[in-house]
Amino acid sequence: MYGKVSGSGETLAPLLAIQGDPGELEALGLLVAGRSTDPIVLVELVNGAGDRQQRVIPRLAEAAAQAVRARRPLWIDATWLPESTALDGMSRGLLEYLDERVVAALDRHSGTIDPRVPPLIPVLGTAPSDRVLHWVRVLRDRHPRQLVVRARRNPWLARRNLIDQLLRIARTTGVPTRSMHVVLDEGHLPSLTADRIDDLVHTVRSLAHRIGPASVGLLVGSASQGDADPGGRRELALWQALSARSPVPVRYGDYGAGVAGPRLESAAAMSGG
Repeated sequence: MYGKVSGSGETLAPLLAIQGDPGELEALGLLVAGRSTDPIVLVELVNGAGDRQQRVIPRLAEAAAQAVRARRPLWIDATWLPESTALDGMSRGLLEYLDERVVAALDRHSGTIDPRVPPLIPVLGTAPSDRVLHWVRVLRDRHPRQLVVRARRNPWLARRNLIDQLLRIARTTGVPTRSMHVVLDEGHLPSLTADRIDDLVHTVRSLAHRIGPASVGLLVGSASQGDADPGGRRELALWQALSARSPVPVRYGDYGAGVAGPRLESAAAMSGG
């Protein structure tokens, strides 16, 4: 992970993206001590057997509660999972269910909790269903919070509809665009091209001028799974080229040795830029 980098007079805290593996969740205690240099942690939940989910949810709730106590709530991405879950006998959003589990975990421990810190920050895709947006609004009504929109690259659409999608999310959830963090997920980067850079620069400029999000991040990986030699750091070169032309600071992120397949198979590290 690269250290904190400032730009345009602003410094962004690092963002570390991990999958919801039980071992990784136990390790979160090392990352949420509450120091200003500690990363914000994004936990990506992936499909798994029922017994695995039963193990993950309690550990995730405890890790999220610890993050709340450190005033750095977890960013939770459940976009790979089915919209609803019946883990408690009720069909509803997993984020809503997890939110209540985090509150319960906080109630089990003594200590002062900042009432301004929400139990978790939801991560959405760019085209969530009305039902998912309703659940996010329920979370916001329960406790005001920011949200994250993860915009995965579509080579056919080139994010042409991103602005309208963000405005729809803001309108339906009641979360203003200035309280949205946008993560531009580029997936696997086999090569670095001028067109790719230009497209991202155009996207970030549009976001800055028309949306004004809380932050913009770049998530990308250049090494495919199984590569013996990942070669040059194309993801770093892309971030540097984008940052040089961006009107706002851009978070840096990469997938390490993994790439985006139908789901992410390894951790990604992101830092402020």
